Amino acid sequence: MKLTSTEIFKNINFPEIQEYKDALFFDFSASNCDFNGAVFLSCSFKNCIFRNCNLSNCRFFSNVIFDGCIFEYCDFRSVGLLGTKFEKCFFEKCDMRGLNLDSAKWTKCEIKNCNFRDISLHSWNWIECKFSGTLREIKFLGKNNSKFFLDFSDCKLDCVEFFDCDISKCIPPKNKKHHFINNLSVYIEKSEFVVKDMPEDVKKIIERRLKKLRGMRQYIFNVESLKKIEDKMVVDALLEIFDLF
Repeated sequence: MKLTSTEIFKNINFPEIQEYKDALFFDFSASNCDFNGAVFLSCSFKNCIFRNCNLSNCRFFSNVIFDGCIFEYCDFRSVGLLGTKFEKCFFEKCDMRGLNLDSAKWTKCEIKNCNFRDISLHSWNWIECKFSGTLREIKFLGKNNSKFFLDFSDCKLDCVEFFDCDISKCIPPKNKKHHFINNLSVYIEKSEFVVKDMPEDVKKIIERRLKKLRGMRQYIFNVESLKKIEDKMVVDALLEIFDLF
């Protein structure tokens, strides 16, 4: 069986490693299907739906375009995305571990409660996208303090860092435990007066945190998460340094 447009596919195990080239797919729905590492070259998908599908080890190369597609509960582990573009797509509860998200371009997409962490994302590949759920150990990297336009309003941010980019136009989390801080260096300069009488072991922990923050102009603090990780003395010192009391 081959993948075609305007069809409904349910519980299909497609033949192993099929290759599609220069194909246009539109308005199909695939549920509980295994794509068996299929290869797509210069293909386009428009208004297609993938629900609970196994896309692991598939390859989307040579400018594959997804426009207005929906992905729910899909397995994206180890998918290849070289030159792929996602435009106005929706992702919910997808497993994206081992997926190089940054090898694709994402425009006006929503990524909700998906599983990925400990990766770096470049600002020029993410345009007006919305993230929902928990983002953990993610680095957003810009160039020449480039502006970012991302929506984090429904996010919980844990150890999410922003380097060489301007996030002042981003929508911060609605959760009141999150605090946006601009011009970090201004606050860090006064840290020595806050920690001068503290025990040496506490000073080292605070300095380790400040060292990482020195590489950023802006940050979004998750105070609730900070309190779960660090000792009260460390937390209180950081809150004082950044005027978060």
